[in-house]
Amino acid sequence: MKITPEIRRRAAAYPKAVRWSDEEGVYIGSIEGLCGDCDHGSDPVVVFRTLKRLAEETIAQWDAAGLTLPDSPSPTPTAVDPATIRSSMGISQTQFAHSCL
Repeated sequence: MKITPEIRRRAAAYPKAVRWSDEEGVYIGSIEGLCGDCDHGSDPVVVFRTLKRLAEETIAQWDAAGLTLPDSPSPTPTAVDPATIRSSMGISQTQFAHSCL
């Protein structure tokens, strides 16, 4: 399956989140409006990168099957402090920057 720039653009519209689960002892990743909780692991950067790949692959598969994707949720404007997000993830500034690629 080929991941085109158009698929990447459409996948980017689905919000991705990584959160720590005390109960599970791992980071859990989700893609809002597409697959809910769909990945977990000990490294939040790896989980986030996997979410990006999963969104792209899901869209490519749905397109190939002729299915209609659910609408991506409308972004909610919020004030974001990258340093707070990075700190809560427990990663360095360099790791955080690379996770956004």
